[in-house]
Amino acid sequence: MNPPYSQPTAWVEKFLDHKQGIALLPITRGKWWDRLWNESGAILPTIYNLKFERPDGLVAKPIVFRTALYAIGETNITALKMSNLGRIR
Repeated sequence: MNPPYSQPTAWVEKFLDHKQGIALLPITRGKWWDRLWNESGAILPTIYNLKFERPDGLVAKPIVFRTALYAIGETNITALKMSNLGRIR
């Protein structure tokens, strides 16, 4: 899941209630972040200059703030660990 970062609260709440998946979300002081931190089985900070690449090869501007991948559910936690993208909490 990659929600709109301007209003992620409803998306994060659904993700946490569903208890399954991987979400790309900012590291923030938002009220929902403490619950996300406590309920995620694995958290992997992304690289500082993460960019999205479209299927046609065009690259978007980098995200200007830190993000992380948050995994809930054993299959998703395992997938994040096996990604070898960095250190996981």
